[in-house]
Amino acid sequence: MALELGRTPTQSEVFARTHTRKDDREWVDKRSSDVNDAYEAELKRLQDERQAAIDAGGPVPPPPSTRLRCGQR
Repeated sequence: MALELGRTPTQSEVFARTHTRKDDREWVDKRSSDVNDAYEAELKRLQDERQAAIDAGGPVPPPPSTRLRCGQR
């Protein structure tokens, strides 16, 4: 996948590749779709939190990629 993209794939890209069908790119099951939706929502929340801290001039939390892992609860 890295060769295909020309870079290291994101966790989200790897998850999507391994949990969607090749022929139609649909999620293999509802659970996979739900996990992806939850991950994307948490990633967005962490990005917004980080941007708010930057805008406020306060201490900036580390990037979401260092704080969020697939399957983390």
